[in-house]
Amino acid sequence: MAGIKPNTRNWYHKIRRDFNRFDRIDFTQTLLFNSARELEFTKDRTYTVNSRFSLNDQVSTFKITVNLFSSEGKYAFASQDLVSSMPAYSKFTLPTTMVMGDKIDVPINIVNNHRTFKLISMKVREYVF
Repeated sequence: MAGIKPNTRNWYHKIRRDFNRFDRIDFTQTLLFNSARELEFTKDRTYTVNSRFSLNDQVSTFKITVNLFSSEGKYAFASQDLVSSMPAYSKFTLPTTMVMGDKIDVPINIVNNHRTFKLISMKVREYVF
């Protein structure tokens, strides 16, 4: 196989031009794909691969999977989770049906994903139609 150029496929997810951190419209599934990359072992028989890519709009847990193999037939596999979360957000549920004159109580949950205590305030306005 000496002298044969590898057929590499490389792709990484980019931030779109009209990116808004509050949008949830980009759900691209593959964020990084490198089909071939040469690595050299360090003295302690480990190696590091650095890549850059952007996350999509999904607030989720992503799975990073790496498969490595050498020209001598050696194989290695690694997998790790990458968690994407919003630092703080609120959520609420509205009734599915209402009629004129109904009054509702809407419970609002505020979620704090910070590692430390954060003071979070919320303003609620009444809109009359």
